[in-house]
Amino acid sequence: MGSSSSNASSSTSIDRRVVTDSGIGVSGDSNVISVQSVDPTIVQAALDTVQTNDALQSGNFNSLLNVADKIFNQGQNLIGQTQKAVADAYSQAQTDSKSTIDNRTIVVLGVAAAGVAAAYAIRKN
Repeated sequence: MGSSSSNASSSTSIDRRVVTDSGIGVSGDSNVISVQSVDPTIVQAALDTVQTNDALQSGNFNSLLNVADKIFNQGQNLIGQTQKAVADAYSQAQTDSKSTIDNRTIVVLGVAAAGVAAAYAIRKN
C-alpha cells in the first residue's frame, strides 16, 4: 500500500482603486491598465453645484425649522388661552350653581324695584 499527500494553495488579490492626478485617472485589473481623462473644469463645476445645493438645502431646512417652531409656539399659546377660557367658564358655572347673585343681576333687580316703587307712588297720588 502506498500513501499519497497533496497540498494546494491559491491567492487572489483584486485592487480596483483609481489613482487620479491633474484630471487623469489610472486603474488596473489583472493585466489590463485603464487610463481615463477627466475634464477638471467639469468636475469643479459639479462640485460647485453640489456645494450650492447643500447651502440652499441648509437654508430651506432652517426655514422649515423656524416655521415649525412658530407653529409649535402658537399652539402652546392657543392651549393656554383655551385653558383660561375653560377655567373661567368653570368658575362661572360654579357661581351660577351656588345661586350667587352677580353684579348684573343686582342692577336688574334694582331697576325693577325702582320701577315698582315709581308705579306705586304714582298710584298712591
